[in-house]
Amino acid sequence: MNAPRPHSAAPAVSIVIPVHNQLHFTRQCLASLEKGTEPGLFEVVVIDDASHDGTEEALRALADATPWLRYFRNSVNRGFAASCNQGAVLAQGDYLLFLNNDTMVTAGWLSTLVAVLESRPDVGIVGPKLVFPDDTIQHCGKVWGDHLAPRSNPDHLYYREPADAAHVNRSRDYQAITGACMLLRRAEFFRYGPFDEQYENGWEDDDLCYAYREQGLRIHYCAAATVVHFQSISLNDGLSQEERLLKELSGQAAAGAPPDPRLPGLYQKVEQRLLGIRARFERNRSRFFDKWGRRVFRDDYRYFQADGLEERFLDVGRRPLPLVSIIILTINQLPYTMECVASIQRHTREPYELIFIDNGSTDGTVPWLRALAAREPDTCRVIENSANLGFAKGCNQGLEAAQGDYLLLLNNDVVVTEGWLSGLLDCFRHRPETGIVGPLTNNISGIQRLPGAPPAPRDGIDEFAAALRARFAGRRIYNRRIVGFCMLFTRDLLNRVGYLDDSFGNGNFEDDDYCLRAELEGFRNLIAGDVFIHHYGSVSFRGNNLDYAQSMAGNRGVFNRKWNRTITEPALARKVVTLKTLEEAERLRRLGRSNAAVEVLLKDGIAQIPGEMFFYCTIAAILLEGGMAAEALQTLRPAPRLDETPWALYLLAQAAGLLAQEGVARDAARRAGRCHPAYPHLHLIRGVIALRHGEPALAAEAFGAAAAMDPSSPDAFCGLAQAAEAANDRGAAFEWYRRACIVDPACLEAARGLHRHAAGPGEQALARGLFEEALHFRDDDRDLRYLLIDLLIKAGDLPAALAHAERAMVLFGADPGLVNAALALRRPLGPLVIPLEAAARGTSVSLCMIAKNEARDLPRCLASLKPVVDEIVLCDTGSSDGTREIAEAFGARVVGHAWTGDFSAARNCALAAATGAWILVMDADEVISPLDYEALRDLVGRPRDGMVAYTITTRNYTNKLVEKWQEQDGRYPAEEAGRGWLPSDKVRLFPNRPEIRFENAIHEMVEPTLERLKIPCPTATRVVVHHYGYLDDKRQDQKKALYYEIGVKKLAESGGSPKAIVELAIQAAGIERYEEAIELWQRALPYNPESALAYFNLGYANLCLGRYDEAYRATKRSLELQGDYREAVANLALIEVFRGRHQAALHLLDERQAADRDDYVMFDLVRAVACCCNHEPERGEGCFRSVVERHVEFGTFVETAARHLRQAGRGADAAAVVGAAGKAGCRLGGGS
Repeated sequence: MNAPRPHSAAPAVSIVIPVHNQLHFTRQCLASLEKGTEPGLFEVVVIDDASHDGTEEALRALADATPWLRYFRNSVNRGFAASCNQGAVLAQGDYLLFLNNDTMVTAGWLSTLVAVLESRPDVGIVGPKLVFPDDTIQHCGKVWGDHLAPRSNPDHLYYREPADAAHVNRSRDYQAITGACMLLRRAEFFRYGPFDEQYENGWEDDDLCYAYREQGLRIHYCAAATVVHFQSISLNDGLSQEERLLKELSGQAAAGAPPDPRLPGLYQKVEQRLLGIRARFERNRSRFFDKWGRRVFRDDYRYFQADGLEERFLDVGRRPLPLVSIIILTINQLPYTMECVASIQRHTREPYELIFIDNGSTDGTVPWLRALAAREPDTCRVIENSANLGFAKGCNQGLEAAQGDYLLLLNNDVVVTEGWLSGLLDCFRHRPETGIVGPLTNNISGIQRLPGAPPAPRDGIDEFAAALRARFAGRRIYNRRIVGFCMLFTRDLLNRVGYLDDSFGNGNFEDDDYCLRAELEGFRNLIAGDVFIHHYGSVSFRGNNLDYAQSMAGNRGVFNRKWNRTITEPALARKVVTLKTLEEAERLRRLGRSNAAVEVLLKDGIAQIPGEMFFYCTIAAILLEGGMAAEALQTLRPAPRLDETPWALYLLAQAAGLLAQEGVARDAARRAGRCHPAYPHLHLIRGVIALRHGEPALAAEAFGAAAAMDPSSPDAFCGLAQAAEAANDRGAAFEWYRRACIVDPACLEAARGLHRHAAGPGEQALARGLFEEALHFRDDDRDLRYLLIDLLIKAGDLPAALAHAERAMVLFGADPGLVNAALALRRPLGPLVIPLEAAARGTSVSLCMIAKNEARDLPRCLASLKPVVDEIVLCDTGSSDGTREIAEAFGARVVGHAWTGDFSAARNCALAAATGAWILVMDADEVISPLDYEALRDLVGRPRDGMVAYTITTRNYTNKLVEKWQEQDGRYPAEEAGRGWLPSDKVRLFPNRPEIRFENAIHEMVEPTLERLKIPCPTATRVVVHHYGYLDDKRQDQKKALYYEIGVKKLAESGGSPKAIVELAIQAAGIERYEEAIELWQRALPYNPESALAYFNLGYANLCLGRYDEAYRATKRSLELQGDYREAVANLALIEVFRGRHQAALHLLDERQAADRDDYVMFDLVRAVACCCNHEPERGEGCFRSVVERHVEFGTFVETAARHLRQAGRGADAAAVVGAAGKAGCRLGGGS
């Protein structure tokens, strides 16, 4: 031990003591310090938090007489953390010791603690043994028991045990020690701390310990130093006085005295204090887990084992059944509510409470609920709102009122089935990381909708649910999104994630938001694949005349703005990066791109957040799946915090077992099992080792024990299958692989094994059914789909095999091997033929396309259109990338056409080969959404007098801000792409008549012939074409160059027609030939002197060339000709900025927005630039941020504006613009 430092003007240790009243304890503490601490080693800094018991007078007098005591008083009680931080700032020593005033120190305590820090640079915080006055343990380190349990908190190890017991006198490291007495280095406290003042007198010491551990420092318990602690005197004094008085008055009443009038108020006061303490605990715990939840792990058993006390580690499975709080919102629709409640009462055996939140019902719902609550007061409560507060707000009211360990949000238009709740609860038994759980149903978006389910309760849902439960018992499907019609989660999750975000209003996307937040906290959400309940769907929206589509679109925007913004808070940013990286790696793995998945985990994961264990685990799992056990072991061994991650330990054990490193395997499995005792790690590894030794019977016994422990473990059933294979029992192997596929549809090992053993027709049919069901949940799993295609070919079902091959081309790309396989399936079937019935009705549709080298986009296009067309005719103009073969595989008739530079000629070639009654014209980079199929069928099926053609709007998706740009509206979530879209209208659907043909070499159209034939062309408002070509900059540049060449030729051939001049002017500007564009627009103007379009484009070309005066005059004229030309307003304001007239620009924008309330995004961008140039950078940053939140790319705009400013000699303004955009979250270089 180092000798204590000699006395100096600056003491070695500053002892900080926060006090609030309890003067007698403070005096006792100070007296013990003087007696038990080496002189000259310390000073004492007392922070008085507004005591009113004489503490101030006494301590001021004592400080005047005591050289080592300094006293400071606060006028208000700032709380423990703030007072400690205040004392640390005032302290003079190299070391800080935080000490409660209800303590008494013993001889040698401080020098012993200082010696630890002076000899152990790896220790950041050290604390002594704390004992009660009766010499039993108050503190000898903090440990976590079941940290996933609701309201769990770190426990004082060996609390109230004898202070001389051997196991409490071992100095060692812990995850945390108590703040009642802790010593640390002052410099490190300010580097890694200080105390987080957001905590409310509790958890701040745990928080500080985890902050130190995050930096790699140890938290040490020193058993050789002892301090007596009376424990939480200040915190509990007020409550203790009230409890004593309450006990006294209650005793008097029990003895026959008249009831004291103070009793009711005292009862209420004590209850409110207790509720306040509980609420404070919940807030503190939630904050702690928000920051450190991923670093918390169960460790009590380690100390019990080290101390020979394993029996103290109890099996968590012995707990009584938990209470489930079922929270149901109602807004009218009483019959549905009654049916829902009746089904819950009929089919629920577990303890539960019903909490109803009524959002202003007027149909008798409230009286019915009141009567229900009166009949069942112990299990039913009703919260009545006078108006509709929205889904999230109502649910939050229910969550606040809930008393259960588990919380279930349930729609009132649900009918549950037998065993529904036990099935959902089972999902938490073997997966401690389980977050939100939901069932399968008949009517919902996403993969929870089960095809073939009964459409109505009267159609036998109970029998259907029972059969599903029997067949798929233990099935678990991981999925981030669990739909909010039925969501079960633990109170622990609520504490860590918080409440639902009520900014989503009446409903939609608050469930997506909550599921995402749960996964960001390290939970994994899953579907109970063996539970089915009925869901009517959206009855509150329909019954209360709420616009469901509008709510969906609006809340999608709220969700996107919330999560597509730039996240600046480091902890949340790390969580988002972790989740996105893991999800992208899993997506790539399912697509069969395992190498790319590992690359993503290395570059986007470990390189960014090297301490995240899930990156290492996922890489190891991918390597093990590929049979690379040595590489998996190499990945895991250097991984950080290996012992804190059971999954990592289990993977390590797997890899070691496969490599015959049996000691390593067993040790890792034991360590994993101690963390998660409900999961059968050790049995699984025993089975792996037995298989390696050639002992299939022993392996089967081990894997059978694992399956008994966890009936939802695919590893256990795959192990049983492998044991059967080793025993040459092919039939048993098939059955065990089948069972593994049932419990985990995504288990590739099980799928491969099942496929391998599916020899006869019966086994192939069973395997086919399981693979089809699995693809419902994992549509993009390449290996599963290929295995299914092989089974279908063996069974001779060519149409089904071809359908899956077509889907594979869409999902995985049309590689030559897949295309050739699809062609082999197509040839016996031939191309699509118009059905006789459609031909007779005159409703048949021929899809007509032209294409050249469109292999990348063509599969998606054709897959989207096949459901609504009867024939496909593709005119190929010279492809060399497999376009022809892809089209033929999808059933197209391909006609060749030599390219002549004339788009109309190619289009008309396809039209001439079509035999349908209607023509639908599309390009390979376009699709139609399934949402519009019925509307399209209606157009060709409706009766009419005479011929009609239909104009259809195209959404041209783009990442650029150009004229006519529109923000995404959420109507087509699966089809939307880029950062917005440009509308364009043209006739796409028209009768198949030889006189209706395309005209113009470029920008080909059928409108001229339709006009001559006097065929009306109304707009089909319910159908949209989605076009993605503008998202490919390289191809767009090539296309623009081609169009320019054709335009030059057309201008010469037309003799200089006005239309050809205008087209070429637009094409010249498109390839940045601005001088030429200006000359062409000047040639065009005499033909139409009142053309706002011409003046606008003339102004734009001059703006690009930096000729701001000419640009101003032309753009101003375009605005005079067309007052509502918003693009001209934006350009004119930008020109004013470049001319140095910032105020004029701002006035112009304000005037336009005040008149029309136009939220055009360019107005915000130009205003931002104007503000920055006008020496208002904060306002400019705010404007930029509003655009970032709308998920709009504007990096190129900022760079272009800055370049113009620099060219004008205004470098400072350019820097201000770039700086404000960067602070707002714009990523320069083309992103935002």
